[in-house]
Amino acid sequence: MNHTDVDEKRRLNEDFDTSPDNTDTIQQLDINEAFDNSSCGWGTLLFTIGTFFFCALEGAEIVVLTIVGPILRCEWELSSAGLSTLQISTLFTMTITPLLTCNFGDKHGRRKITLMSAVGVTTAGVLSGLAQSFWQFIVLRLITGFFIGLGTGPALALSGEVTPSRYRALALSGISLPWGIGGCVTGGIAYLTLNVMGWRGLIICTALVFSPCVVFLAVIRESARFEYYRGNVEEAEVTIQKLYKLNGKGDRGLKLKTVPKECVQTENSWIGCRRTVTLLQETDNLSNCILSGLTGVTNIYSYYLNAYTMPRILNEGYCTGEPVSLETSCTFDTSTLIDIGMINLSEPLSVALMLVTIEKFGRIKPGVGTGLVSVILPTALYFCVNRAWLFWFLLLLKVVIAAQGLLPPILMAEYSPTLVRSTMLSIVATCNRLGGLVGIVCSVYLFDFNVRLVFVMSQVSNLMFVFCMLGLNRETLGTDLG
Repeated sequence: MNHTDVDEKRRLNEDFDTSPDNTDTIQQLDINEAFDNSSCGWGTLLFTIGTFFFCALEGAEIVVLTIVGPILRCEWELSSAGLSTLQISTLFTMTITPLLTCNFGDKHGRRKITLMSAVGVTTAGVLSGLAQSFWQFIVLRLITGFFIGLGTGPALALSGEVTPSRYRALALSGISLPWGIGGCVTGGIAYLTLNVMGWRGLIICTALVFSPCVVFLAVIRESARFEYYRGNVEEAEVTIQKLYKLNGKGDRGLKLKTVPKECVQTENSWIGCRRTVTLLQETDNLSNCILSGLTGVTNIYSYYLNAYTMPRILNEGYCTGEPVSLETSCTFDTSTLIDIGMINLSEPLSVALMLVTIEKFGRIKPGVGTGLVSVILPTALYFCVNRAWLFWFLLLLKVVIAAQGLLPPILMAEYSPTLVRSTMLSIVATCNRLGGLVGIVCSVYLFDFNVRLVFVMSQVSNLMFVFCMLGLNRETLGTDLG
């Protein structure tokens, strides 16, 4: 078969075959060209909306604990240790699971693992709203965290691999942008349901609102990049052709490239731990991946430290000179719920602004800039005089920290070759949650000891974030290493 033959059944430019003039090469689909020529239409949205809903569900399941935690502290008469145990329950298994299952997405497929996770999170989330005791609640939150941890890396990989490089930052913003949307929606649900249906209704409604992610993930195909680099090129072709049709571009030819036979992946091959390290060393990105993980630890530590103390700081009247009674601190009035919702609403807006910024200036400079602002800003707390001042301070701090939280998953994905991308994204998710786990524990004890220490520790971690960003040796700008 020569290069001008047309396979009418698949409507490709030519079938894959060995060139008669050079038996050491093969004509193969140019996967990067195929995606960079695609538009972000309905087909691309079908892939990405499901993963965005899943990441929003993750954010919602975490934020809901910041609201119900103080309520359950009173209902179940919890100590500080009991409250911190409750609040870290979901995050604990979210942290451990990606390390135990980090290669599942690269071994079994991004879509399959993400779909399984979405069903598990939704089911466990609803059941936790029906728990009758503290320990029932903890077990169900641990299960919820397990499924979130299982699906985060594959979900982000699936979303990033279906988009052209020019939109990859948006597609890989799953830990930040939809996470913030999930938190914002949870604040709105709390406003509508908490004082009507109680904390149980809040938890159940939060899980159900984002359950449509199961439907989206059930109807899409596997990542074409995953199939391509696993050697299943024909499946990748079919996926891309369907993507073109759904995007409204109709059937069109796919460009081919000549590659050495030894570079063609065999079907069902996957990369182990040792080979992953070697592959990162060969691409000079091992140190960059380590630093990307550290940026996740430091940034998310600050994020959770502030997120978990923010409701209590607002509700208990810090810096107003009028501390509230213990009984009153167990409930939230309407104005406080509105403030919490507005602060959470600022997060997706700040992430969207950061997306525009990093497309214009790259990843490193905006990261350093937001890091420096987050180091300096907490000094404003020393001048806090009333609740309005406190609200604007917390909102601005949330904006800056949420914006810089966009960078770790994007950097990790773009420094990682496709064959190990899901694995590396699972690792950065673990790094993020490790920082969050420590941040939640510190939020409980630092708040009880001295509120100002919350922000001093946040400044220290943000300074470490700046040093990590400065240590990166090259920009990525949406590149795909293959």
